[in-house]
Amino acid sequence: LLIEKPLSSFFISNDNKEIYRLYKWIEEVNNARKEMTNKFDLDISFEEENEEGIIKVYDIDEGINGIIANRIIQKYEMPTIVLTKDSNDENILKGSMRAKSPFNVVDCLNELGEYLLTFGGHALAGGLSLKVDQFDNFKNAFLSYCKNKPTHKVSKRDKAIEISINELTMENYEILSTFKPFGQGFVEPLFLLENIKTKALSFLYNKPHIISKISIQSSIVGFNIDKNDFLLEAYRNLYGKLSLNRYKDSVTLQFIIDYYTNSDK
Repeated sequence: LLIEKPLSSFFISNDNKEIYRLYKWIEEVNNARKEMTNKFDLDISFEEENEEGIIKVYDIDEGINGIIANRIIQKYEMPTIVLTKDSNDENILKGSMRAKSPFNVVDCLNELGEYLLTFGGHALAGGLSLKVDQFDNFKNAFLSYCKNKPTHKVSKRDKAIEISINELTMENYEILSTFKPFGQGFVEPLFLLENIKTKALSFLYNKPHIISKISIQSSIVGFNIDKNDFLLEAYRNLYGKLSLNRYKDSVTLQFIIDYYTNSDK
């Protein structure tokens, strides 16, 4: 899965044969990544029953660390780090971290920076590297950190209100608004859009954000979503909340994706 030349060549080349060759190469790489991740065993054995984080070292291509971490977090619903040996230096581990709000990836990596060579990212996803001989120390510190910080536990299906796309209307939002204010003891409801076709949703160009209009007055929006992982399945269940977006003189209803799970379809 090594990249032999910049992907930018695909967009700037004037040679149709070169464009087609690059297109086939991109398609081949994506299919290979999908095949590797689909065959990957996601069963995790925990050393302790009350562990609140997952950190694993696998013999996999560096390019799918993030995808595997995403798949694990969808199943186990806790902060996840997936590492593999650096292809250029077997004494270094490189990897990806994924989490769900309110857990903050950057805060965690900053706190554990003494064990790391490099790290960076944003609230829900990050990358890191460390020396192999620091792994045990880092692992213990990470699992300890997870136990002492709030981690997102995916709400069970019976705690989400199942709705259809046709029910995403301003009228229904106005009804929901009559129950405000939401807060402790009366939380804002979580909604479920079930069996949504993934390829029907649009990602912003070169950004991990979904913005898809479903009517004149409503849209589905999701931020920091790994496109490759999201599209591994033909259908997804989307969990999220409703919000109004005001821009100039227009007001639209948005279904803001909180997280997604595999569909039974």
